[in-house]
Amino acid sequence: MTDLKQRGIFIEGNVGRKLTAIKPVSKSDLKKAEKEIGKAKKKAVNLVSLSKEKKFIEDALIATFGVSNVEREYKGIEGRKFRFDWAVPSKMIAFEYNGLFSAKSRHTTPTGYTADMEKINLAQINNWKIFQFTALNYKQITELLTHL
Repeated sequence: MTDLKQRGIFIEGNVGRKLTAIKPVSKSDLKKAEKEIGKAKKKAVNLVSLSKEKKFIEDALIATFGVSNVEREYKGIEGRKFRFDWAVPSKMIAFEYNGLFSAKSRHTTPTGYTADMEKINLAQINNWKIFQFTALNYKQITELLTHL
């Protein structure tokens, strides 16, 4: 298969059963396809660990903005380690889910809560719109997204 890729031949169809077509493609198209496959694999792996609330939020964001526009764990503040749970960088909009009801939630400690406020304040100074949700209000995202 690697030899075929090097020669610019891409195999379509269900490999292992029956090939539907073999056609040449450019190296740049092949690189683009490999990049998209890598992104899809990364998102698929990340989906496994989502709670029902986070999955609901992510599904709503993808339905609204498209899978290629929604970034999970997005590092949106230059020079800081902070990450948004989800972001739509092209629109400078970020979404946070705060798991307040978990015993190990850092959102319930004074240090963790203070770090969250610092992140939100810095994001707003840098022109980000931030929307926050908990287990009690996460379904409100569907209504909120109709106004964006």
